[in-house]
Amino acid sequence: VAGINVYPDRIADIIKTHPEIDECAVRLMRPDEGHRLKAFIVPKSDIPDEGERRELRSWLTTRLASAEVPKARTVATELPVNAMGKNADLDA
Repeated sequence: VAGINVYPDRIADIIKTHPEIDECAVRLMRPDEGHRLKAFIVPKSDIPDEGERRELRSWLTTRLASAEVPKARTVATELPVNAMGKNADLDA
C-alpha cells in the first residue's frame, strides 16, 4: 500500500486491542475501490456514533503507520461470511 509492505492480519490484531472492538478483519480494497486497506469492525456494544468513530480513527493513527490505517471502515454486528461460512469480501 503506497509502496509500503502492510500485513492486514497484524493490523486487524492491533485494531482488536481497542477496548471497544470485539472483532475485526482487514483487506486490500478491490481495484475498483482504490489502492488502500479497508476494515470491517464489530464493536463489543452498540454501533458507535460519529464522535466515537473519530476517536477510533485518532486511536488508529497513534498505533499504525499511515499506510496501515484503513481508509474505509465498516462497523456492523458481525463479520461478513459467504454461504460456505468463509470470510466474504468486505464492503467497507
